[in-house]
Amino acid sequence: MRRITISLTVVLFSLLILSSRVAAGSATVTGSIVNLRAGPGTQYQVVGQTSRGDQLDIVATEGQWHQVFLKDGQRAWIAGWLVDVTAAERFVKVNATVVNLRSGAGTSFSIVGQASAGDTFSVVAETGDWLKISRPSGDHAYIASWLTVPAASTIPEPVAPPEPPPPTSIAITGRVVNLRSGPGTTFSVVAQAQQGDTFTRLEEEGDWIKIHLSSNQHAYVAGWLTSPATDEDQAPPAPPAPPTRIAITGRVVNLRSGPGTGFSIVTQTHQGETFSVVGAKGEWLEIVLPSGENVFVAGWLTQETTEICTSLFEVPPVTLYGTTHTNTIVRSAPSTTYSQIAQLGPQQRVEVLHSAVGWHQVLLNSGATGWVEGSLLRLSHSKTLSYTLLCHQHLVEIHHNTTVTVTGSRVNVRSGPSTNHAIVTTVSANALLQVVGTNHDWLEIRTPEGTAGWIAKWLTSPSNTADLSRVSLSRTNTQKKTLTIEGSFSMIPSIHWAEDGKALLVTIASNTVATRLPINMEEFQDLSVNENGVMLRFYARPQAEIIERSTERVVITFRAAVPRIELLELTQRDIVRIHTRGNVTPTVTHDNRGNLRITMPETTYTGQVPPDMSGAAMARSINVEQAGSTLRMTVDSAAQGRYIVRQYANHVDVELLQPGLVGKVIMLDPGHGGSDPGAIGPTGLYEKTPNLDLALRLKALLDAEGAVVLLTRDGDHRVRMPQDYEPQRDNPFAPLTEDLRARAAMAEMAQVDLFISIHNNGNHDRSIAGTTTYYHPSNLNSDASRHLAGSMQQALLGLGRRDRGVRTMNAAVLRATTQPAVLLEVVYVTNAQEEMLLSDPAFLQKAAEKMRDGLKHYFSP
Repeated sequence: MRRITISLTVVLFSLLILSSRVAAGSATVTGSIVNLRAGPGTQYQVVGQTSRGDQLDIVATEGQWHQVFLKDGQRAWIAGWLVDVTAAERFVKVNATVVNLRSGAGTSFSIVGQASAGDTFSVVAETGDWLKISRPSGDHAYIASWLTVPAASTIPEPVAPPEPPPPTSIAITGRVVNLRSGPGTTFSVVAQAQQGDTFTRLEEEGDWIKIHLSSNQHAYVAGWLTSPATDEDQAPPAPPAPPTRIAITGRVVNLRSGPGTGFSIVTQTHQGETFSVVGAKGEWLEIVLPSGENVFVAGWLTQETTEICTSLFEVPPVTLYGTTHTNTIVRSAPSTTYSQIAQLGPQQRVEVLHSAVGWHQVLLNSGATGWVEGSLLRLSHSKTLSYTLLCHQHLVEIHHNTTVTVTGSRVNVRSGPSTNHAIVTTVSANALLQVVGTNHDWLEIRTPEGTAGWIAKWLTSPSNTADLSRVSLSRTNTQKKTLTIEGSFSMIPSIHWAEDGKALLVTIASNTVATRLPINMEEFQDLSVNENGVMLRFYARPQAEIIERSTERVVITFRAAVPRIELLELTQRDIVRIHTRGNVTPTVTHDNRGNLRITMPETTYTGQVPPDMSGAAMARSINVEQAGSTLRMTVDSAAQGRYIVRQYANHVDVELLQPGLVGKVIMLDPGHGGSDPGAIGPTGLYEKTPNLDLALRLKALLDAEGAVVLLTRDGDHRVRMPQDYEPQRDNPFAPLTEDLRARAAMAEMAQVDLFISIHNNGNHDRSIAGTTTYYHPSNLNSDASRHLAGSMQQALLGLGRRDRGVRTMNAAVLRATTQPAVLLEVVYVTNAQEEMLLSDPAFLQKAAEKMRDGLKHYFSP
């Protein structure tokens, strides 16, 4: 295997000094005081400020943000909604007698026109020594740059009327501030404002500022209790997170009337049950029961999930019916957040008009239409060639049903497969029944009215035989799935992959109704059945193994596969890249000798000899071992535990890091902020305040060590979701509040090496004190997180506080963060002595130094 060597010089999110400047336009600042940032978003650190009226040259644009030149030649990013942009346009003039215009950047391209001396054109782009220009006709062409000279535009630019400057905003800095009817404390109080509230400044009278209230009234506030609002205060609000769905992980879990164990128990649920999430309060999730009632469940007893079947968007050209299992709510639109318009009883049959996003639109007896959650209906068709769809969390099935004719004069339909079971209904001679299952001499059937039950097989005769009776796709775990096809086939089915390699075709000539089911199961896209057989499409092709193929049954298992391993050598790290097919979830651990052990269950190695790693800085060698269905890899490394695992759609990277802090990308997360104060001390100290102070001090220390440090927040505000963030399709975040979801998303987007969440603990018992470090026990980098937690806890014990140990914790930011991550509870803000320490700058500086020492130890040789 050829070793790939890559040399990169990467400076992440820092200011770049340019040797030459080519402005793409200019930006005039309209905000009063506007932050300049290291990247295109409010999640990036503030590197400076600018004021209203300042003009900056624009280098580039990304989304709503512009990269601009600063006076010292560096560059930074500014929010687009806080500037007026004037586009810069470059013109050239032909300085030769006659010049050819071509279709591309070179003399080998065809001539599309000519220009004469003195002709002036607008430059669109530059490729080497060729200019892409805009012609008067509106189309583009290329001209040799050496046949032109710079020129001014021959067409005067229209002058836009000046826009009035936007109103100046201020932010309240006091905790609770009185708003008065006039400019002084002798005037009456008309309202109050809290820290972080923003208002429009109208005018000033001495030390008082006249502001505009939302109630369309005016008031005055003391100027010394305000500060100019920055772009964080003026940024457009992020959209609310859509509802998600969770599965219960506890064996028996209480559902309560409110978000806490102090609220009454409404009912109980069991492991595997799934619910829609409509809200969150702290670590508690608000969910919807099938009855439509809202209750709360402890978030740490759940995990995010989605149903395998997301919708049925190709309905066969026959009438589709649904039969209820129990009492079923009918809603005005396809979501549990919409109002109830009717209720169906058990075993009630309704016509299905349309299906989308896990919901079915049904026609009620009154003639009205409504929506029913998909899992609450059993689907069937009115014609002989019909099927039943079953969709559960780990299984999707399509049953193509045979039919029988009743031969007895009047036959009982029972609730189970024996005469001991209750009679459900009766059917008459020659009635046509659908068969959906068997049990010895009994048939599980559906009547034309949709009634389900069992009938004695000896009182019926076959009406037809379906050559394709059942298609099932089941999931054993995230790595292993099984496709089962059953029926009565005239020949052994053929199995082959489509040309694009992303569709498996099982050819079975059959007389069946076509249907197609989108599937929400890792690498699978959809399952189709038609007269030619079965087609299973994939987002990423897995390793397929044919277990059985006969005239009655086809069984194919899909596992993950590793087709190739390569080594990438970078400046600060070596990367062992494990290419994957199918869904792979590795477990990585390390020992004190530097060995990394990578385990991938239900995964097959299909590659050649692993790469030669001799001579690499961090990776010495790799050994690959196939132990049954489990793939094990051992990397002999000089990294000594300094590593990070990153998972992508088609590969897994194990990054082995050089010692030292230089170049390490670390995200510091000051807990709480804005309207969330965190724990509150005996004298009223908000936890959010020392959290931020510690993060800023630690950032300064790490900057001096050469690390690249990012902050989830650099002021007293809530954390907003990064713009344009899109989670990986197979790696959604757990259902969190926006603030918590945003912190994890920022770490994901920035591809940081470590995530450090800084907190100070709280407890109703004010005597409790000490230092604790937490990590998550079971996410992708939990082993590295455990090692990091030990280093940080040991360093913080240098503060002389009680050792409360390294502990595991299912905290939201740790659960949703894939990088090595820890949550530090430096001391207890609710303890009087430790609250006093948190108000002491000397203690805060020492605590920041201890955190730095912990990180240096973690990254030490």
